[in-house]
Amino acid sequence: MSETKSSTETLWVLWFTAGILAAFGVALMAAAPTESSTAMALAGWTLTSLASVIGAVAVIGTGVLIGINSARR
Repeated sequence: MSETKSSTETLWVLWFTAGILAAFGVALMAAAPTESSTAMALAGWTLTSLASVIGAVAVIGTGVLIGINSARR
């Protein structure tokens, strides 16, 4: 059971991190006032993309954890 608790805590951290990165990424892209702010928009796009990857790992991990818990019953 302790490995399930540890996995759940790790997933919460992944979900939280993905949410924060996505929020900052979107804020950076929205704050880029003109096309001359390419670096700011690129930084926002990069953060949002990283958040997508972390979110995908969290989704897969959640599915695996649900499958493990279902198999135990």
